[in-house]
Amino acid sequence: MAECSHHQQVRGIARIDGELPDAQSFAELFSQGRLGLTIEPANGKRYQGVVPMEQESLAACLEDYFSRSEQLPTRIQLACDGERAAGMLLQVLPAAGGESEEDWNRISVLADTLTQEELLTLDNESMLYRLFHQEKCRLYDAQSLEFYCDCSRERCGRALQLVGRDELLAAAGEQGGHISVDCQFCNAIYQFDREDILALTEDQRPAGETLH
Repeated sequence: MAECSHHQQVRGIARIDGELPDAQSFAELFSQGRLGLTIEPANGKRYQGVVPMEQESLAACLEDYFSRSEQLPTRIQLACDGERAAGMLLQVLPAAGGESEEDWNRISVLADTLTQEELLTLDNESMLYRLFHQEKCRLYDAQSLEFYCDCSRERCGRALQLVGRDELLAAAGEQGGHISVDCQFCNAIYQFDREDILALTEDQRPAGETLH
């Protein structure tokens, strides 16, 4: 799972049961998998698109999503070396005239000449010039990304309230008198003891019971 906000704040997590075989391909690892993209606009309704993961790479699966769900011609290239990650996205925008398909085909061919090493090592200006120096390109100011996790003790408390008072108290008794809630994104740990649980579930207290 990966999340990115319009504030350029990102977080992500990946899990697998058992050992990760070195020889398996992307398609084998995600056999029968599905890719879901959820968009939460500042204004408007939240929506999600889901497509089967039938391609040979994450980039190709994302391209397949845009083709099926958005009907937008898209080219995506991703690269990483264990320390760095980079990507390039090309996508058709509404254009005037009848040459958009020809333009798209030409730009796609040029983009396909980009190597993984170039994607990881070149700065944006050098990469755009190397690929599209015969095109009219406009380079916007760079925006920094940062890791950000929106977990909090309050959010964890609201989640625990859904479990129920008796179940929480029983679980706390089995775990040394408290419940620990771990955030899998940032590794933060939030602990709730018996008093915390009673306060969280005050509205679930039987009539006539006094909280001390």
